[in-house]
Amino acid sequence: MKTIPRKYDIDPNNVIINYEIEQFQEWLDLCVKGLHIHPTNIIGTLARQAQDHAFYALASELPNVEKLSRVQHYHWFALANFLVGAGKDGVRLAFNNTEITLVSERKTDFMGFDDWKFAYDVCMVMRDMKGLQFLATIQEDVMRQSNQKVTEFELAHFHLLSHFFTGGENTGALLVDAVEKGVKQQENPTRTKFVDLIYVSELFLLECIVAGDEEKFNTRLVEALRNHKKYWETKAMRGYTRGYFSFGLLALCVMAVDTKKFAINVESPYIPRWLIFREYE
Repeated sequence: MKTIPRKYDIDPNNVIINYEIEQFQEWLDLCVKGLHIHPTNIIGTLARQAQDHAFYALASELPNVEKLSRVQHYHWFALANFLVGAGKDGVRLAFNNTEITLVSERKTDFMGFDDWKFAYDVCMVMRDMKGLQFLATIQEDVMRQSNQKVTEFELAHFHLLSHFFTGGENTGALLVDAVEKGVKQQENPTRTKFVDLIYVSELFLLECIVAGDEEKFNTRLVEALRNHKKYWETKAMRGYTRGYFSFGLLALCVMAVDTKKFAINVESPYIPRWLIFREYE
């Protein structure tokens, strides 16, 4: 079993982590109040905050069942952001033991590719096929009209991932197109390193899943985890909660295990195995 450790260990007793853990219920109570008033204005922000809460929980010493509940809340918010901002009908969802009706209203904030990818990845990790099918129906004009400018690579990546749940037959061509656009210099130069180390690494793993190549998948997974470390664990980036874990790689491991029965011969704190193998049930 190959192990890819962190470069900088995360102290589960870190003051910030413990503060966020303690404040979580109060935050949820405020979320319920805010969602009742006007969900469209705050749902995207709450989705980003829910991701932070989930990552703080995963880095803590909470029992796995408690960690899972935080990931489930992240899943709820990330998906609800698109149900509200791109859905055609009103949405009635049970959240925190409260039923909330979210009125769909087209919006532009927090509707870019990264937000869609966050929702896609956490839906995959939570095995939410219905959520994935909904995300696959979203039209590209939602991202084109977002206040976060979408790139040609992001559109190619979006077309590829959504393709898995629409019954198309062009996986190979879409994958090649996404990789070719990903390895090029991006329109925003500061984005090039992220796309190359993070997203292109994920595309290579997806290629292994499509080909049914378990050995190569595990080799590529080692490379992808090292690239995650290379990007997120610099002195400049190490403070970003988003780098604590890789839900993109977690999602691909779940896909590999569930659809191809791959063995995952790599361990890393970036991809908790208990989430991959449902060791919370």
